[in-house]
Amino acid sequence: MASTYSGNLAIELIGTGDQAGTWGLTTNTNLGTALEQAITSSASVTFIAGGNSAIALTQTNAFQTARSARLTLTGSATATQYLWVPSINKQYIVSNGLSNAIIISNGSNGASSGTTVTVPSGRSMVVYNDSANITEVTNNFTTLTVGTLTTSNNVVIGGNVTIASNTSTTILGNVSISNLALTTALPISSGGTSANTAPLAMANLMGFTNTATTGGTTTLSNVSSYYQLFTGTLNQTVVLPLANTVITGWTFHIANNSTGNLTVQSSGANTVITVVSGTTAMCTCILASGIDENSWEAGLTDFSTYTGTGSVVLGNTPTLANPTINAYTESVIAIGNSSTTQTINIANATIVTATLTANCTWTMPSTTAGKSFILLLKTGNGGFTSTFTGVKFPANTAPTITTANNSMDILSFIADGANWYGNFAQGYKP
Repeated sequence: MASTYSGNLAIELIGTGDQAGTWGLTTNTNLGTALEQAITSSASVTFIAGGNSAIALTQTNAFQTARSARLTLTGSATATQYLWVPSINKQYIVSNGLSNAIIISNGSNGASSGTTVTVPSGRSMVVYNDSANITEVTNNFTTLTVGTLTTSNNVVIGGNVTIASNTSTTILGNVSISNLALTTALPISSGGTSANTAPLAMANLMGFTNTATTGGTTTLSNVSSYYQLFTGTLNQTVVLPLANTVITGWTFHIANNSTGNLTVQSSGANTVITVVSGTTAMCTCILASGIDENSWEAGLTDFSTYTGTGSVVLGNTPTLANPTINAYTESVIAIGNSSTTQTINIANATIVTATLTANCTWTMPSTTAGKSFILLLKTGNGGFTSTFTGVKFPANTAPTITTANNSMDILSFIADGANWYGNFAQGYKP
C-alpha cells in the first residue's frame, strides 16, 4: 500500500505493512526534517522588483519553504506586493526585510482569496492561515511590558496605560487611549505640563509671577511666566528675552499694578513700550532674530485708569462716555499761504492757520455731525477776500475779511451733518 501525506504539513504516512526494513528512515525524516522544520526552522522567500512571490507545499517530507515556521522576506520590492501561501492550516512568523509592505494571502497571482494581513516594511508578524483566511495571531494584550515601543499604524488601547519615566515610546500612527497614567509627570521641555492635574498644568504652562518694583531691572527669559504682575511704588525696567531664544508668537502679559511706570525694553535696551500705572501690555515676538524693538509687537490691552505721560492709542474712532479731560492741547495744521483756492483738511488737527496771499475760495471738509474746527486767518498784505463754500453764517451774511494788513480774523465752524455753520471775530493784531 503506497504512502500518503498529511494535508497541512505533508508528513509522509506509511501504508500498513510498507517499507519493511526502511520505515525507520522515513520516520526519522518525518520527525527530524518535516516536523522540526514546521516547529523551528526559517526559510527565505526572495522577491524580484515589481513581482509577487508564491510558495507551494508538495507531497514530500523533504525540506520545503512552505512548511517552515518562519518566513524571511528578502530581495527587492518597489511597491506593495503579495506573498501567496498554500491553502492549509498553518501558522507563520513573517519577517519583512523588504523596503515595502508585503500582503500575505491565500490564492494566486490570478486572484486573492479570503482575508489578508499586511506586514509593514522592516516588521515581523505572527499570522495564521485557516486554509481560507489569513489573520493576525495576537491583537489583544491583557498586560504588555515593553522597553521601546515603535508603531507605524493606529494603536487602540482600552485599559489603563502606565508609561514609566525611564522608557522611550515612539508612536507614528494614531493613538486612542481611554485612560493614560504617567508615573512621573512629563516635563514641559519634553512637550508635557510637569503636572498631573488640569489646574496645575495650566499654571505651569502659563505661569504667574508677582514682582515688587524696586527702581531696578527685571530680565525675562524663555522660561519666565506668561503673566507678569508688577506692584509697588517705583519705576521698573522690564527687559524682554533675546528674540532668537523664543519663537514668533511668544507673548508676555505685563500688568502694571504699581504706582510707577514700567519701561519694557528689547534685549538690546531699545524701548518697546511704556506701561503706565493701572495699564496692561501684551508683548509678542514677531521676529525670531535681532535685539531691537522691531523683534516685538506691543500694545496696551486693558486698563481701569490712565495717568501719567506717554501716548495711548485707543482706536481709529474711539467713543469716550462722559470723560473729564484736563489741560488738553488741540493739534494744529499750518496751511501757510492760501493762494486762490484751498481745501481745508481736519483729519489730523482742529486748529487751522493760514495767511491770505490772494482772494481765496475755501472748500470745507465733509459735514460730519459734531465736527468742528477754528481757522486763524491772517490778512497778509491786506485787501484780500475769502469765500467759504457751503457755510451758513449769522443772518445769512458772510463776513468781510479784515482789509488791514498784518491782521487776523478768527473763524469757528461746526457741522450738523447737513451744513457747516460759521461764526467769526475780527481785527486781531497777532
